[in-house]
Formats: sequence, structure tokens, C-alpha cells
Amino acid sequence: MPLPSKTYLEIYGEEGTLLLDFEGLSYKYKTWDEWKRIPNQVTMKEAFARQMEHFVQVIQGIEPKITNLEDGIRSQELIDKAYSSLKS
Repeated sequence: MPLPSKTYLEIYGEEGTLLLDFEGLSYKYKTWDEWKRIPNQVTMKEAFARQMEHFVQVIQGIEPKITNLEDGIRSQELIDKAYSSLKS
């Protein structure tokens, strides 16, 4: 893997692979010969600004609150399963 890596998130699973970089998302199922690509719809600066604006709105009590407790628990369960998968 080149350093610095082009991707900042890589997920490898039994059924496929997902690679996230600053231009978009690449994914491939194990039965596919070719990768699929989904480009970002906004620039990095626009995405960061949107995230910061949403963060401030949530702190101020302004909607929308996109995630809830169940979302957090489900995210943690998925992370735990991913780590368990690495061990097996």
C-alpha cells in the first residue's frame, strides 16, 4: 500500500471490499471482476462545512438530529463484529 495512502477507510469482508477516498467510494463484491465507483457529490470543503454546520445545529438544539441512541448502538455492534471477524 502506498504511503500516504489514497484511501482513508478500507473495509475488507468475506463478500467484498469497500474503499473510501476523498473523491468518492469504490466497492467490489467477491463475485465481480470489476470495481464500481460512486463519486462524491460535493467537494471536501463543502462536505466538511456541511458536517460542521450540522454539528453546531445539533448542539443548539436545532433539527435535524440525524442519529439517535439506537444508531449509536448499532454502529458499535457493527464495529465489534468487524473486529471479531478479523480475529477469526
